[in-house]
Amino acid sequence: MSNRQLAFNKALILAPLTDGNAVNERTVHIVEAIRAYNPRLDVKWIPADKRLPGEPQFAVVERVHGKEYIIFHVQDESQFDGRILEQIIKADTSRNDVITDIDAHNEALKLMHKKAQQEQMAEATDIAKHVIASPLNKYRVSKDVVIKDYGNRLR
Repeated sequence: MSNRQLAFNKALILAPLTDGNAVNERTVHIVEAIRAYNPRLDVKWIPADKRLPGEPQFAVVERVHGKEYIIFHVQDESQFDGRILEQIIKADTSRNDVITDIDAHNEALKLMHKKAQQEQMAEATDIAKHVIASPLNKYRVSKDVVIKDYGNRLR
């Protein structure tokens, strides 16, 4: 961002980085909150000369036994907001029971699928009752489905 752009955007407060670049103050606050939440976590800014155009600008990393592991990337500063901290908290298995959350989600999906199947069966049963009770030789179920009686009455 040029100095001219900064002059027009007075609400934007930049914090300098050690390499001479700068990030906005909101990003700095989120990074500080991440570090306060878990001291093993950190955010690394990936300099423009170290990435291709369109690649993420930030990497959230975890330090374990002296090594850093990338947890996820953040595309740019516009996406660097409270959602980042929320994502970290949701993924924290030491404070959240992720397995229970996944099991609850899967159980909900199963129940919704079962209910949809029950509704389809009820609809098919209703159609069969109407076809059997109909005096017609041809019964249109839908635009594409027609049931014909070729002399062998369904009753």
